[in-house]
Amino acid sequence: MVESNQKKISNSSKGIFDRTISFIFSNDERKWLILLLIIGFILRFIAANNIEPNADEMVHGPHAIGIVDSGGVGRIWQSITWSYLTDLSYSIFGINLWSARFLSVLFGTFCILLVFLLTKELFKGKAALIASALFTFSSFSIIYTRIEMDIPAIFFILLASYLFIKQIKRNNSLSMLAALFLGVAALIKTLSLFFLPVFVLYYLSLNKNYNSEKAWYSLIKFGIIIALLFSPIIIHNVLWYNNTGMVDAYLSQYFDIAKSREVYSGIQGINDGFKFQEVIPGILEASSFFKIDFLNFLLGILFLLFFTIKKNRFSGFFILFQAIPFFLITVTNRLPTHYAIFSPVFCIYLAAGLVYISDLISKKYSFKSGKIAIVLTCILILLSIMSFWPYIKDQTSVSSTREYVTNAIDTKDIVIVDARIYRGRAMWMFADTHYIEASYFGQLFDLNNKVDISQRYPTNLYFVECASDDCGWGTIASQPELNASMEELTSMFKDRSQEMISLPCGGQPELSSKNKCITVYKSQILFSPLLYEAIDSGHTFFFYPLRYTPRDQVIDYYKTSTFFGNIFYLLAKAIIWLSIILSIAAIFYTLYLIKKHNPREE
Repeated sequence: MVESNQKKISNSSKGIFDRTISFIFSNDERKWLILLLIIGFILRFIAANNIEPNADEMVHGPHAIGIVDSGGVGRIWQSITWSYLTDLSYSIFGINLWSARFLSVLFGTFCILLVFLLTKELFKGKAALIASALFTFSSFSIIYTRIEMDIPAIFFILLASYLFIKQIKRNNSLSMLAALFLGVAALIKTLSLFFLPVFVLYYLSLNKNYNSEKAWYSLIKFGIIIALLFSPIIIHNVLWYNNTGMVDAYLSQYFDIAKSREVYSGIQGINDGFKFQEVIPGILEASSFFKIDFLNFLLGILFLLFFTIKKNRFSGFFILFQAIPFFLITVTNRLPTHYAIFSPVFCIYLAAGLVYISDLISKKYSFKSGKIAIVLTCILILLSIMSFWPYIKDQTSVSSTREYVTNAIDTKDIVIVDARIYRGRAMWMFADTHYIEASYFGQLFDLNNKVDISQRYPTNLYFVECASDDCGWGTIASQPELNASMEELTSMFKDRSQEMISLPCGGQPELSSKNKCITVYKSQILFSPLLYEAIDSGHTFFFYPLRYTPRDQVIDYYKTSTFFGNIFYLLAKAIIWLSIILSIAAIFYTLYLIKKHNPREE
């Protein structure tokens, strides 16, 4: 019996090996897709570790820490599922730049598969593999592998688009799975709702569906699914408003709620609503964001228009897909990362265009079309690499500082942080340490000296200097007094401390790795543990304390004292966890779609 089992295992192993070898030497292009997936993951992993964080990242990154344990069902930035998933990533991988950007790495990589599947639905031949290759090396996609919601949201919007198109091709009906993943996208990034009109308008345009009761019934179900998944945002705001008269920052932007507008007045553009008067300058400003990936952007638009004129099926859908959200983003929140969604579609149509041009050249000059397409693709990939390489070739000091903090600084040590380091960076880099901004060091020193010496103990004291004079603020040059005071404090620590490490700049073309961004000094003082609580009470940034404690400092903290309030709160929490389960399941579902794909059907 033992020999029989061993024989079965041996035959099974041999069968797997034989199938693998057959797959490698087959004409199945999915073997190249697997290679692209691996390359795409490696590039995004490097980007996640190396790219210099922007200001928004150092708001969202710290705010995700501890949100699961806080029990919150909303944030003033709305992206609650993203926050939960990022906090879970911190729990698994620890707090570092890689784990903070894990969602962008993971879902950005799997977008490669969705680009392949979408292109297969739109075009025949080798266009799908070329589109996947272009997106694998897309400068825009790689550079915006950040602590942001946009790349993860793109994944779900593309998955919804694929399911929508498949269902339309099958029986001209609406896919409720598409609605499900659009709802998840909206909980990850609220601006995903800007794509909802695209699905509705295109569906109504088919076969005069606007006259069909069945079509309207399907649209109502479609909308209900999305509304149910998005309901935690609504529930959170209703409960919060009933308790305090406040709503989140996005609702405050579009509704005249006096208390919220007053609280958020310091946030740039938060009270502007729709800026229709800025349409033209907004479009010009938005277009400038595509300079990173300009050739793909320009050719992608041209070929999208070209195939629309040629009446390629579903090109009209992607015209709406690019135009409506672009317009809405431009008149609301035009940040570079918000335009990352357009990169995959440009890659799809650019790939189809390259194949089309290659076929024309092949017919005229008797060249092999496939070789021409490969050469053109390689040229574009090389240009993309030249574009993103300066951003990822050196590790940002934010990442290396966090690594140093994790490995070298003990939980009882005191950290004095140069005030020229952006406050959000400080909160994220020195999370779980007793850190204090250098501006308050004098007050802490005086308090410590007032404590009886018998209650003070030898304690390591670290001073973290911003050696580049501006670490994330971007405004220190206009504050000479602050800069001078920090230089004076740095000189004092240099004279009395040991230099432990000097960390180079990196992560952006303008930040040379030859320059030093962060220097860490170490000394010892007699310090009273009674003052730890006073130090930690200052760990608050942009309306939230670190790890959402103490709760009374959380801007959107409220207590649900009514029966229905508690029911709706529990419903919101259940939907959030459902969206997390759907987010994880979507990865496996995408792999299933690739496995299910049959190249022989083409």
